[in-house]
Amino acid sequence: MVTNILMNKQSRVTCKALAAKEMDMIKFAFAVATLMLGLTSTHASENSTADLLKAWTLLEVRCPIGCFETTVNQFKPQIGKSIDLKAAQNKTSPVGACAKGHLHFVLEELPLKDVLTRMNTTLPPEAVDSQGKPLQFSLENTGLGFSAYGEQLTTVRTGVMECKDPAWKGKWEQRKFVVSIDAHRMVTLEEDGALGVYYALKNK
Repeated sequence: MVTNILMNKQSRVTCKALAAKEMDMIKFAFAVATLMLGLTSTHASENSTADLLKAWTLLEVRCPIGCFETTVNQFKPQIGKSIDLKAAQNKTSPVGACAKGHLHFVLEELPLKDVLTRMNTTLPPEAVDSQGKPLQFSLENTGLGFSAYGEQLTTVRTGVMECKDPAWKGKWEQRKFVVSIDAHRMVTLEEDGALGVYYALKNK
């Protein structure tokens, strides 16, 4: 009987912990969605982004501030696979299925410190370390301070990749926060504070 009571208590504690984690992820997703809506109304531009609508390969998923195991497992099957942003239906694209011609970027050039500030606004107050200090994205833990070729960066192109297919209007998957992008590498902010690192495929 004592064993059953202890098991029930442990079960309740586990459920509460899982519920808290799930709530943190919901808050994070909501914050990212709010941020992306704001980005589309800033001085961003769609000019000179057609060259970015090409094939990319997800080579790495980073967890600068730590990720839940479920998040890591979610991306494992996608690592090494390519996505073609010009495909008729991008079922594997970062924003889900989107009809050809409706998927594009809205970008602006900003100092990296401003990009990090935007990223940190997506973190819920509950995102703290073991000592109770707020978790923060930084140049050191994100690796954003250097290009794919090791060149030091101070500014990056940042913004959103969005689907303007009418069928996707209003869906939270409609936009993806692109932390930084150039001709060779694209870094996206995913749920749970994970970073998806994509590299461009060479044209055959």
